[in-house]
Amino acid sequence: MDNFTILNIESVNSTNNFAKEYIKTLTTKKNVCINAHEQFSGKGQRENTWLSEKRKNLSFSLIHFPKNVLPTEQFIISKAVSVAIISVFTQFSNNFKIKWPNDIYFNKKKIGGILIENSISGKNIQSSIIGIGLNINQLSFDKILPNPISLVNIINTETNLEDLLKELLVEIKIQLDNVNNKNHVYINSLYLKNLHQINKFEFYKKGDNIFKGKIIGTEKSGLLIMELENGDIKKYDFKEIVFL
Repeated sequence: MDNFTILNIESVNSTNNFAKEYIKTLTTKKNVCINAHEQFSGKGQRENTWLSEKRKNLSFSLIHFPKNVLPTEQFIISKAVSVAIISVFTQFSNNFKIKWPNDIYFNKKKIGGILIENSISGKNIQSSIIGIGLNINQLSFDKILPNPISLVNIINTETNLEDLLKELLVEIKIQLDNVNNKNHVYINSLYLKNLHQINKFEFYKKGDNIFKGKIIGTEKSGLLIMELENGDIKKYDFKEIVFL
């Protein structure tokens, strides 16, 4: 499939919402990037809101048509996009990691997030809308955000948004091609290599209970696999535990 065609729009409530309508107009299956200069009601995981200053960050959604990806293995798309972003950001620092399931972190601060909405037809995923928000040139953030950081906070210089977007699209296309070519083992290895707090005992919270555990992997479905201090192996769904 061809590289992503970039469609720039000035302002939109959510690039994912825009992409859902735009995909209906496509007459052929092609990769499209909806890039917004301003997104005023961006969507994050589990109905969270993504706040972004106009023309300071990257807020875009990708329309992609996966090949032969079963609904039970849809998390591989999330992994592929996550490792692609990390691959590009390593030019700035080696301290970027993927916080499960697919937030992009610098040390213990959040620089970006991913929201993927898949449409299923028959046995396979028919299409994916991949929303990505990355803090790039924004210096300060709303105090309601718990732990934000931007690239300019890290490297102390602004980055050309257009050039960075093109770099990201090239790498994302490479990794999505790996998904289509069933190179899942390779993607999984990259994901685990770059996973925040992998193989380290850290504190987590489930409900009112605080416990210590070590992330050792993920299920094909995306469930987090963790080893507890007593040696028990537990699996957790999205939003089931909180990183402390």
